[in-house]
Amino acid sequence: MVPHETETTPAVVPRETETLPPPGHAEVRIVAATPEAARAVVEVLRHCFAGAEQRSCPTPAGGTRLHLTVDTETAAGPPAPG
Repeated sequence: MVPHETETTPAVVPRETETLPPPGHAEVRIVAATPEAARAVVEVLRHCFAGAEQRSCPTPAGGTRLHLTVDTETAAGPPAPG
């Protein structure tokens, strides 16, 4: 069993039909107990990498799951005003 794996949360196993992101990009999945915690991680990633908007959904246990595509070949731009 993987150290963070439990009986109710199996390790993620890639599917043969899973589509890979284009070269130079990575799909990031963040699972957190609260939306605020997930967004804090996304903000750190956005300071390092250019990326598309995140997609979010609730988890069955009541937490938040965020998906984000980052461009690992392009540095993040200047922060948005505001």
